[in-house]
Amino acid sequence: MSDRTLTVIDPRSSIAVPQASVAARPASLDGQRVLLLDNGKLDPSFGQYAAVFEVLRRMLVDDRHAVVESDTAVLLDHTLDDLRTLAEKIAGSGVVAAVLAMCDTGVSMPTVVLATELETRGVATVAVCHGIGYTTARATVDRLLPGLPLVELRADRTAPVDAVLAELRDGAADAVLRGLLAGGAELPAHTGPRRPVPGRLLELPVDDAVADFTARLRKSGFGDGLLFTPPAPERVAAMVAAMGEPAEAEIWPAMIPRGAPVSVEDVAVVAVMAGCTPVLGRLVLAAYRAMAEDEFRLFQAAITTHPSGTLVLVSGPEAERVGLVSGFGGMGPGHWANVALGRAVALSYNLLLGVRPGAGDLSQQGSPAELSYCVVENLAASPWPGYHEQLGAPSDTAVLVLKCEGPHNVLDNIHTNAHGVVSTVAHALHRVGMNNCYNPSAQTVVFLNPEHAKIIASDGWTVDDVRYFLYDTARSPRADVLASGIPPSWPSWFWAADRIPIVTSPNDIIIVVTGAPGPQSQVAVPWGYSRGVVTFVPGDSNSSRTETDR
Repeated sequence: MSDRTLTVIDPRSSIAVPQASVAARPASLDGQRVLLLDNGKLDPSFGQYAAVFEVLRRMLVDDRHAVVESDTAVLLDHTLDDLRTLAEKIAGSGVVAAVLAMCDTGVSMPTVVLATELETRGVATVAVCHGIGYTTARATVDRLLPGLPLVELRADRTAPVDAVLAELRDGAADAVLRGLLAGGAELPAHTGPRRPVPGRLLELPVDDAVADFTARLRKSGFGDGLLFTPPAPERVAAMVAAMGEPAEAEIWPAMIPRGAPVSVEDVAVVAVMAGCTPVLGRLVLAAYRAMAEDEFRLFQAAITTHPSGTLVLVSGPEAERVGLVSGFGGMGPGHWANVALGRAVALSYNLLLGVRPGAGDLSQQGSPAELSYCVVENLAASPWPGYHEQLGAPSDTAVLVLKCEGPHNVLDNIHTNAHGVVSTVAHALHRVGMNNCYNPSAQTVVFLNPEHAKIIASDGWTVDDVRYFLYDTARSPRADVLASGIPPSWPSWFWAADRIPIVTSPNDIIIVVTGAPGPQSQVAVPWGYSRGVVTFVPGDSNSSRTETDR
């Protein structure tokens, strides 16, 4: 082995983040107001956990003589600002203690954030967890508020109510009460700032830098299973220069679960590791800026159980300039720029937010779309104005990010007219069990093959014609949707409709032309709790602007 070494930048957080202290616990709950807050997961559709609050209510009233109040707030729909506002409201109501339930799947993190906000406002709080959400709740507590009491219920979500009651009698209910009272739990005092990861630079042997760097990250739970390009300072500096902003400029604010801001340099480090060259810098940074917008709901997209990736859709002149491919196999392997750009975005969850499968990232099965998911519009083969032009920026390049499933194929080798082809696409877009049936507030994406697009346009159909047809046609019977899946999050008028649309507006069906001619198109169904956000990379400037795709 060579004695020469290579210096690289460690992508893991080296920022010290202050940690709050838990609230003082009351000596007694006699006559005190205690809140039982249902975070939206005590509905029978999610298990028989409503029994938890019934048991706690009796214990608090009969044994502790507390004044018990109940409320419901569907925290999965809350932004960070919403959670802080709710905490202010609860703390200002005179409540001295609160129990939040259930930390289960994607609602775990917002529940812990609310609990932390309550503790910092003087409300003694306990969070009750179901096993599938406990790991995320535990990891978030360790970052934000060590000592916040978490009580785990191990009964399966399909278990009968008797199993839940038995677990409560066996000690879980007593654990909740101990967490609310002084002397009832070992709660640490203020722990001060979190210690930073020592050192920002690593020394690697030159002749084994790739393998050694990758192995170090894998050992600490970071990475996507593939090898990394070592982010040497000169490579990172070149990427920062291409991005056109100061290395220290903040791209993401301090965000759960990492709890520290993300800078341009952080993004550049990840881009280099993913295999990007500086020519992709502006597009990578544009995607990260879009993910920071509230509508994308990054802190929940990072930990959802939904098997989805982050689609990076590029439309505009910058794509061809930097070598992105929009023709044959553009959505697959073999095209380095497409793969590297998609991977640079996908790695953000793990490297910059710190989530890992089963510990933050709760997707039970995962998805190959989580490795790299970049799609480039084939402007030369499209019979319509490009997506960037539809958004009113013909000289700029639009970069859309959307949390959605990997693409699903739509085969139509028979129809030679617009109505037939678009009808086939409509059939593929709505199925009971798809997220857009239950939460239609996000965009659904149609990737039309140039051949299908040509057939449709030859009949005089515009992009808007396709959108409106799909909006009217891609619908599922209301009774079928209500009988399966999850309780829906619908606008009020949906409940009166016989057939349920996949979106709330035709404009939320995104249509782009990509790939090479043939009978295969594809569609992508969204996660549903975030909206797509577009950032424009100007053709004549290094600046960019961001807007939610409405």
